[in-house]
Amino acid sequence: MQVFATVREAKEYLIGQLLIDAERQGTDLSEVERKMMYFSETGWTLPEMDEVSQAFERDCNRDDYELKVGELAHRCFAHLRRTDRSAYRTMVQAERFLKQEDHYLLVLIHYDGVFREPGPPTPWWVDRLRLVLTAAAIIAALIAVSVLFASK
Repeated sequence: MQVFATVREAKEYLIGQLLIDAERQGTDLSEVERKMMYFSETGWTLPEMDEVSQAFERDCNRDDYELKVGELAHRCFAHLRRTDRSAYRTMVQAERFLKQEDHYLLVLIHYDGVFREPGPPTPWWVDRLRLVLTAAAIIAALIAVSVLFASK
């Protein structure tokens, strides 16, 4: 798991992962939408953020954008939680590290309750136990159906 030295590192990591996942999901983000993820009133941001912000206000619908990125973030965190626990924990760490300052990215991630505060990851054996119990239930149902039809 990566340890972040600065809020900027955490922010760049989060945005990078979100953009990778946007591509995986097929979510289209314009250049202005991508750059707006870096917006901050007080923390580190892109040097051309004033121009980006003006273009965003002119060309984009804020509510639609916040919902789109919020859902993207939720699906990204959920996907990583299922497929790559280490990357998931790093994303959670980056998100928590970013809370040291005021960043628009946090608003996007937490938009309208889309982001669920992550709990502890499920141990590997819980998933295996669920699989075994499901298989046992299916086998028991098949046996019950065959006994029913055999007795007739």
